Amino acid sequence: YRARTRDCRAHRLGVSIADIEARVSEREHARQSRDFARSDAIRDELTAWGVVVRDSPNGATWTISL
Repeated sequence: YRARTRDCRAHRLGVSIADIEARVSEREHARQSRDFARSDAIRDELTAWGVVVRDSPNGATWTISL
């Protein structure tokens, strides 16, 4: 159910799940490289797409806001 809801929300926003996951992965790599300016820019882009990124010691997770 959650995956289907996520996919529907992404479709309504005109963004693919693959694009979101690629940007989240790129952001994670930027954070690991301590390139925080790039990481923040990617987070801002994701936020503009309606994606909420949460960081934890286990890595980043994301959801699509309503």
